[in-house]
Amino acid sequence: MCGICGQFNFASDEPVEPTTIRRMTDTIAHRGPDDEGYFISGPIGLGFRRLSIIDLAGGHQPMFDAERSVCVVFNGEIYNYRELRVELENCGHRFQTNCDTEVIVHGYKEWRPMSSIISTVCLGSPSGISQQAVDSSPGCDGD
Repeated sequence: MCGICGQFNFASDEPVEPTTIRRMTDTIAHRGPDDEGYFISGPIGLGFRRLSIIDLAGGHQPMFDAERSVCVVFNGEIYNYRELRVELENCGHRFQTNCDTEVIVHGYKEWRPMSSIISTVCLGSPSGISQQAVDSSPGCDGD
């Protein structure tokens, strides 16, 4: 079972202190003894502790796309990630890992306009947050 923590200073827009996120993440170290990761950008800070289950070596989080325009911190399991991955690869997406989390990154980029598979928070860009849910894959570019 992984652990996620975070801070979003939406009222003040003040930058998150990295030490705050690290301390928060340290308190949940028992939730994920295998890895830890951080995303801190202005008023947004996320910490992650990982218990490796799928793709033991390649599932480091936060996980980004190649352009670093999408960031995902995720806890859960996507049971049909292999099928989704094939569909996304057929749409031209190139994967860097064998981790189920990476389908969220590419799925968000592919299906964002009509996203309805897993409820998650994806950072669409370092300066904004977008709530997305994905439950049907409409094809490439929303076809």
